[in-house]
Amino acid sequence: MRKKLTLMLSLFLIYAVLTGTARAGSPIISVNPKITGTIEPGDTFLVDINITGVETPGIVQWMIRLKWDPAALNFTIEGGEPVIQEGTFLSQGVSGRTMFLYTGLNNTAGIFLEITCVMMVTGTRTGDGTLCIANFTAIAPASGSEIGIYESALLDENGDYVAHTIQNATVTVVPEFPAAAILPIFLITTTLVILIVKTVLLRKRRLPIVP
Repeated sequence: MRKKLTLMLSLFLIYAVLTGTARAGSPIISVNPKITGTIEPGDTFLVDINITGVETPGIVQWMIRLKWDPAALNFTIEGGEPVIQEGTFLSQGVSGRTMFLYTGLNNTAGIFLEITCVMMVTGTRTGDGTLCIANFTAIAPASGSEIGIYESALLDENGDYVAHTIQNATVTVVPEFPAAAILPIFLITTTLVILIVKTVLLRKRRLPIVP
């Protein structure tokens, strides 16, 4: 059912883009990994897909297609389903106002064919916000692996395509620090600390030389 609905929305998007009038706009859809510190193989992290600068008359639907480096990253799956959730930009935090759909996840190829959301009530949305939140898992070291949007669409209430720009992001997965190397480093560090402490104590214990 989800795939059928998504296909219908996709056809609507394609029709709107081909027949609608593209109006000027300045929205930016950006990929924003929420990372603190370093990422090692096995770590998971969130990626916010944000939108900024949506002006009047606003939008009622969006669609994005994601890509990433499958050698370094996987889209996280739990219970057979992708770990992804709708943001609050269109729904404004109230359930039932939108239809959030996705299909076509392929971790081998590193693509998510379609993620889309449409308002189910009257009105439009302007301003800034989060379209969706995705979850990724690092699987191998890599420098500067891109998480990007390779196709996207925004529609207003008249079915007109809203021009916009995309800002993608890169993440670096560092090699996992081997546990076997921790003990030698610890022993070396401990030995140095002991030597420094002994040197300081010996200096303090020296008696002054009386001429």
